[in-house]
Amino acid sequence: MLLAREKPTCLQILIIVLVLLFSSFVLPRSATGTELGQAKKAYNHASLRAMARVYMASGSYDKAQPFIESALDRAISTKAPDSDVCACTLDLAYLYKNQGNLAEAETMCLTGLELQEDIYGPKHPYVALTLRILSDIYKGQGRFQEATESLERGMAIMRAVENEDAPELAPFKVDMARLLVAKGDLAQAESYFDAALSVIEGSYGPKHLYTTKVLTSVAALYVLQGRFDRAEELISRAIPIQEKIYGPNHHFLVPAWLALSRIHQAKGDLPRAKELLAKALHAAENQTDSGRLLKVLEAQIQLARETGDTTALAKLQKRIDKIRASRHFVFAPVAKAIR
Repeated sequence: MLLAREKPTCLQILIIVLVLLFSSFVLPRSATGTELGQAKKAYNHASLRAMARVYMASGSYDKAQPFIESALDRAISTKAPDSDVCACTLDLAYLYKNQGNLAEAETMCLTGLELQEDIYGPKHPYVALTLRILSDIYKGQGRFQEATESLERGMAIMRAVENEDAPELAPFKVDMARLLVAKGDLAQAESYFDAALSVIEGSYGPKHLYTTKVLTSVAALYVLQGRFDRAEELISRAIPIQEKIYGPNHHFLVPAWLALSRIHQAKGDLPRAKELLAKALHAAENQTDSGRLLKVLEAQIQLARETGDTTALAKLQKRIDKIRASRHFVFAPVAKAIR
């Protein structure tokens, strides 16, 4: 909810408009509790899925979840076309992935992939896009070989229909670079980033949101390589654009704050590094993505070790152990990649 004196961001304005638009035919005014449940049963899967995607666009996965789950149930119960069932299934897989519910995400993604292959054939570009999601799920589980195989299969499908320098292939190269970073192969990761970044900047533009997300990933790689000045240059380009679109405290900025915190830590500005991590923690705690929260806590552990804060170190380690023992969280590389 916006405070009275806050100026709404571009993203917030868009979300408000879309929510008002969809609510006019999805939910009755002032619907709560039982009425909300009845409304979900009353409307078709397409309307429910549309509302879920509005929430997912802003990262509000907890709000999106009941809508997309209801959309899938509705699509199945009304015997909707397989393509609609498939779309709802894959949206749910994507949502679970971003919540850190990787086991559930894998199940839904494999189910959706099987449907998709039956509908479109195993070499359709839609299948390639789903293989990107599956690869990211496997990466989060630490199943790097399966992640690599899924992504390579997706890239092979795209290379059969697109040129090597096509914009449609560039996101696959970015995903491969991120996977290689997680595996610790930084040199090979950099070559993939280099191949993709020029295409992305040329296609989307240097100030496009997706461009800034890739710049953040490249900056995280440079941090791991110790190239802090270059990393700071990229982060300085990315953060203002992301803040303008998302707002200054949105959890989508956590990857950039993590990279910038490590830069300040390396340069000896520990108070600023601590401040950025506190900001990242606050944003991550209000979301359901336990994997991202774990990355913030691990960064705080690194800082606590450097400052000799044994009390904070013990508390942070206890919290990390609790997250790792949770049923939702499976695995995350420690200090390998900042997503």
